Amino acid sequence: MQLSPAVFARVREFVALYPLPTGDGSDAYLDTLRDWMRRLCEQIRHDFPCPDTHEGDETVFEWGWKRASHTRPPSKETLAVQYRDASGRQTGLHGWDLLRAASSGSPTLHDEPAHHDLVAEGDQVFIPVAPVNHLANLPVSTVNRQPLPSSFVASASAFDWHLHRDARWLDFLASAGISTLRLVVSSVYRQGSTLEEGRAALRPALQMLRQHHMTAMVTINTDTRTRGIDRETCKEHTRLTSAILCEYPDVVLGARLFNENSHSVEQSWASDPMFLQELDAVVHPSIPLAWGANHGGEPVSATLAGGSWIAFHSDRSKSPEENAGIMRDAQVRFNKAVVDDEPIGIYRDAQPGRRVNDPDWAARQITAAVTLGLGGTTLHLDAGIVADVNALDQVQRDAAVAFGQRIPRVTAPPVTVPSAPPAEPGTPSIPSPSSSPRVSWCERLERFIRSLFTTLI
Repeated sequence: MQLSPAVFARVREFVALYPLPTGDGSDAYLDTLRDWMRRLCEQIRHDFPCPDTHEGDETVFEWGWKRASHTRPPSKETLAVQYRDASGRQTGLHGWDLLRAASSGSPTLHDEPAHHDLVAEGDQVFIPVAPVNHLANLPVSTVNRQPLPSSFVASASAFDWHLHRDARWLDFLASAGISTLRLVVSSVYRQGSTLEEGRAALRPALQMLRQHHMTAMVTINTDTRTRGIDRETCKEHTRLTSAILCEYPDVVLGARLFNENSHSVEQSWASDPMFLQELDAVVHPSIPLAWGANHGGEPVSATLAGGSWIAFHSDRSKSPEENAGIMRDAQVRFNKAVVDDEPIGIYRDAQPGRRVNDPDWAARQITAAVTLGLGGTTLHLDAGIVADVNALDQVQRDAAVAFGQRIPRVTAPPVTVPSAPPAEPGTPSIPSPSSSPRVSWCERLERFIRSLFTTLI
């Protein structure tokens, strides 16, 4: 039995905010670790509450803690869930070992927690815990940052386009009515660029987009664990990338700090809200900024809601309408624009959980996003990963047209373009936010609805 991805995502958030205790493996240290485990179980109990009432004989559950027997101390590594029938009798007890080498003094979080049937394995004992929200009052941006400049951001994945800058890809998108590209500065996958190569390619790419009257959403950091990047290198890369983005306020609609913070290719500190707050502080206030995105299937994380907008990676097992509903709820909860930044990909060959081969999926996706008033959505074509026109098939072309036809057309206010490049890297001379007029996404949406109503009348 696999631990729910939503529950494990919350475990990762907790670990990011409350790092695992380290020590000498003594009894005193183990008591400290058990106290940490209790608080984690309380957090899961709070976030995933059990039903208060029974309906007929339906089995209900409750998250909590466990001990191996009535004479043993509570577990230092296991999250438990108890199942009960309508009479309150236990019908099942399961646990997941979250930590490796818990007694060593240097525990680490399992990538895939091991499941145990705690009844079959010695008739172990469930420990109820109180529902306590230890993740309340998470850090948020301390910067007076701009929101997204458009009421609805409709982009298309073009992760590596800036590395080759093939004008044919821009022509393809323009022919479909799409004018915004989603770029990833640097990745070890696909074309395998270094941080320096990614930054070097970014400036001429943004200049080319300006010439084509197109815009970009930019992801700054990816693959930090795979590359072995430390915090300071990540922070410096973020600062230098911000300096480049500031030169193109008419092109850059928004940026985000990470692609998928909790993905196994990222360092654990990519989910640390305190570090995300530090990164936020080195990005210029004129750049609308998200702190990252959930790994597909995970819920919208409060840890990642500290920026001025929220990026969401859709659950690929759900329909466009279901995912849009999840994002609408998050938008209400956090009072920030939520952008569906990476839905399931579209390709001629369907691959369960990865690709659909239905062009109408793109139409449903953008229609649901517009109808529910989301901050935007992204067309995720298989060919868009490297932005290769030769990899386009008819299914992807039809999807692009269906998507582009449904983009709300709202004229954006003029944006001041800086007359000169920065004096030196890292300390850009850029226009102040007041010289680059911005209108909140709520105001833009209200204008769009008003103009649509006037047209219909």
